[in-house]
Amino acid sequence: MNDGDAAHPDILWVTLESVRYDHTSISDYERDTTPNISLLANEKGSSASNAYSHGIWTRASSASILTGYPPAVHQTWSGESSLPKNMETIPEQLQSRGYSTTAISANPQFGPDVGLDRGFDDFHLLRKETLINEVGVLSTVKYILNLWRHSAGYTTKTNRHSLGYLTNEAAVQNLKRKSNQSPHFLYVHHFDTHHPYIPPKLWRSSFESPLGVKKSVELAEKMSSNLHKSIGDGVQFSGEELQAITTMYDSLIRYVDTLVGRLTKTARKYLDNPIIVITSDHGEFFGENDLLAHMLSTHSAVCEVPMIVSGLPELPKDSPIQPADIWKVISEENNLGLSVPAGHHYKSDPRKYAVVQRGKERSQKKVDLISKQSPTFDLNKFPTGNETSIIGNNYRLERISEHTNLFKLDTEQASVKKEQVDIMNAWLDEWEHKWSETNYSPERSDFSPSVQDQLSDLGYL
Repeated sequence: MNDGDAAHPDILWVTLESVRYDHTSISDYERDTTPNISLLANEKGSSASNAYSHGIWTRASSASILTGYPPAVHQTWSGESSLPKNMETIPEQLQSRGYSTTAISANPQFGPDVGLDRGFDDFHLLRKETLINEVGVLSTVKYILNLWRHSAGYTTKTNRHSLGYLTNEAAVQNLKRKSNQSPHFLYVHHFDTHHPYIPPKLWRSSFESPLGVKKSVELAEKMSSNLHKSIGDGVQFSGEELQAITTMYDSLIRYVDTLVGRLTKTARKYLDNPIIVITSDHGEFFGENDLLAHMLSTHSAVCEVPMIVSGLPELPKDSPIQPADIWKVISEENNLGLSVPAGHHYKSDPRKYAVVQRGKERSQKKVDLISKQSPTFDLNKFPTGNETSIIGNNYRLERISEHTNLFKLDTEQASVKKEQVDIMNAWLDEWEHKWSETNYSPERSDFSPSVQDQLSDLGYL
């Protein structure tokens, strides 16, 4: 425990990769995928709700979480973009208020090569060639000896291996080292739930699959390896096959939930009554809108995420929330004076609409890849301009360039309710005008060859 100033609380922020709200136990999901997270959510002083990501992939969403700006402002939303150098991050602001700051990630899309290490005293990007340096010999040996429990066993297929255990060990070690330093901010990006959805061997039978474990693992790997062609062909998996793939995904969520449970208990032990935030960078498609993974659309399947907080006012049930709002509340409730431009205090200033964005450059590249592998793909199905969705309690308005579409939020079915379209369009016009006057230009990202190899394993390249 430390002797932290009450106005400067320790903060643990955990971002889960690609986790949909409706595949967690805090929703009404049929599988108990997140018992540890749910236990935290049900504690006194904690709460849980659905929330909406700022973007639809890791780099854009993480940049918004760590700056409080929408993707259209920081523009870190294409495969070539890096955070603008003149944009102050929230970790930088915390540093100026006396915080020690640490980040841990196994995904280079949240890492130094895209400028997202700014403001962290220590940034641990886990790669195969740096594991011993980042987590130590003992943890690495334990991992190797327990590859059946925490990874895919002894296989040379690198895309099958999980780094969740080592991510967690690095975080646990950091909490122990910082136990006498106050205040402390630790940001952990747990990556294992990204496709290809291959759980550690011990966890592959967490839930019953209609096709058995072996076939389910093979299908999940096949889907990931042929992602763009599968989308171009109209996602022609059978219902049983999609269920088998989602079973592997759910099993990974269950595994990561166990890691997060240990991490939050450690934080409670070594930090002084910390604020704890658990969310996701984005959701995931499993055939909705004829899509897979997280690309091309701001459909609710890919932007509705879990949000669990401890040590903060109860999350609202009647207004949408986004990660920037959590920073706004942390700041105002603890007199930190942080600048969180797109944040709303969800008690005193609840937002009317959540805003989710997708950039045109990345979308165009994805469409080009899909059409190259599937020549019959309808190029008009997913227009590739910048896309913004605003989400209220009942509707989602999607705007691509000057074209808008309205959807009922609970079904994602198109609606022609003109009055609702006019109301939401007018609000979005004002929102876009507000942010049009900002002056930030993204830098160019530059990945080393070894990081490019890792990104290729992860399905990004």
